[in-house]
Amino acid sequence: MKITCVGKNLKDAVTTAERNTAKNQTLPILSGIYLEAKGGKLYIRSTNLEIALEVSIPGKIEKEGVVVVPAKNLSLFIAHLGDDAITLQNQKDNLFIKTGKTQTTIKGYPVDEFPLLPKIEATNHFSISGSILRECFSSICKTF
Repeated sequence: MKITCVGKNLKDAVTTAERNTAKNQTLPILSGIYLEAKGGKLYIRSTNLEIALEVSIPGKIEKEGVVVVPAKNLSLFIAHLGDDAITLQNQKDNLFIKTGKTQTTIKGYPVDEFPLLPKIEATNHFSISGSILRECFSSICKTF
């Protein structure tokens, strides 16, 4: 895997995913974040076995691939980086991170240990304009 993405997008996605990781010492893989580069996007997944989360951000992919790293380590490192472009590259089970000014390697977990996320079937949905929704809420609130 080798992908370059905007630092702010990566920070926001990793922070969101980190909140969903388990703090369980018996299964260390649950404290990890699954990163997958494919189809022009970086998919960031986390789970605590009760809730599964997937966030995607756009990026320039040079090579598709997957890596799982500790969420806390990744989050703490990228929190101190600017919003410039960040390059992520897997090296075996590790993640190499590089920006214009800094670089590091985060030791990862074996990818095959990360739990599979359930597939969600397509559901029915609808859309409504904000002004109509606001009008509906206003009429409901006036009755109480």
